[in-house]
Amino acid sequence: GKTISFPFLTTTKQKEITQLQASHIYKQINTIHQKRQLIQTLKEEVSYLQIEEQLQNPNIQQQIRKLEKDIKQSICADLPNAFWERKKHIITLPYEKDFNEKQIPTKARPTQMNAELVE
Repeated sequence: GKTISFPFLTTTKQKEITQLQASHIYKQINTIHQKRQLIQTLKEEVSYLQIEEQLQNPNIQQQIRKLEKDIKQSICADLPNAFWERKKHIITLPYEKDFNEKQIPTKARPTQMNAELVE
């Protein structure tokens, strides 16, 4: 039950002890950082596997095929019609004999179109 102690050949220096402690702490922090990255990678992989599993559902596959067909018909066709419904306006042109520019309450003043200008 006696404590055995050996005298050091040289005295311990506080700087060396601090460096050893800092090195050990740095290694632990680096290990923790690597573990966190591994956990994040595994979470992403689980998420991808869940999505892949959901894509095997026949209902979702049918919806994807329907969407693909719609895109091919409306956007990828020779005459695409996907965007024809946007900003569709009906306008009437004033081809009246009694047309007067000053009757239009805007700053822009359109001119009367007549048969000479149309040809």
